[in-house]
Amino acid sequence: MENNKHSIKYLFNEIRRLIYHKNQIGHWRANSYLTYNRAHQSINKVMMNWYEYHKHLLNIKQLKKINKNIDNILYLWKSKKA
Repeated sequence: MENNKHSIKYLFNEIRRLIYHKNQIGHWRANSYLTYNRAHQSINKVMMNWYEYHKHLLNIKQLKKINKNIDNILYLWKSKKA
């Protein structure tokens, strides 16, 4: 289970790198040039690749939780971008 936690953390870090960037002083800022559809497509690619690699380690409860967290990340990104 420990490897599973690390892999989920890795997934969320990859998603963060797609939709945020660090400014000169190291704070995370929303990528304003990125459209919602483009961000969603990029996240979907990363998530599907991640899922194909880790599908044998996950159960449906974990997948629902991951999906909910990704929806929250996208919602927060969109609200910061606006």
